[in-house]
Amino acid sequence: MLGYPVKIELKITPSLSISPLMFAVIHIEGKRFVEHGQTVYLRCNTTEGGRTPEDIDWFKDGDKIEKKLYPKVFITKHRSEETKSLVSELMISSGTSKDTGTYICRSSSHLIASIEVNVLIADSPNVKRGTGTSNTQVGNSQQNDENAAMFLPSFLGNPLILFVTIFSAWVVQHLVT
Repeated sequence: MLGYPVKIELKITPSLSISPLMFAVIHIEGKRFVEHGQTVYLRCNTTEGGRTPEDIDWFKDGDKIEKKLYPKVFITKHRSEETKSLVSELMISSGTSKDTGTYICRSSSHLIASIEVNVLIADSPNVKRGTGTSNTQVGNSQQNDENAAMFLPSFLGNPLILFVTIFSAWVVQHLVT
């Protein structure tokens, strides 16, 4: 038995799904030079790609900062689910020479950023002062160069490329939604 000819049409609709690139990033900022008696203020901001980091630990000269060992140090932490970031602030209300040293913030994924702080003791107010500095680390937590000021995946060897990549991903995300 022969049947009737059947015509089959196949329509293919292409679709594109773009998800933004997410990188783990840690950044520390604050004044490198502080007058004796002034407030030492450092701020650490970290993301772990698509999720909010669990915690940030602070260290001074390699020692973890704990309240009983560093009673003058006040640390706050703020989470943002919107930006998937964790921000921690370290404050010492009246800096002394004992507060001079290397301060490190470390994320729960073991990304590290550091800053050298110097508390200046001078008889004259005419002492040269620094304006501040920052230190950023980007990448995955398995690769870590503690002496590098900036750590980037090999395809992002330039901070400008990193900015353009992240900004482009953000624009695409907001255009798609």
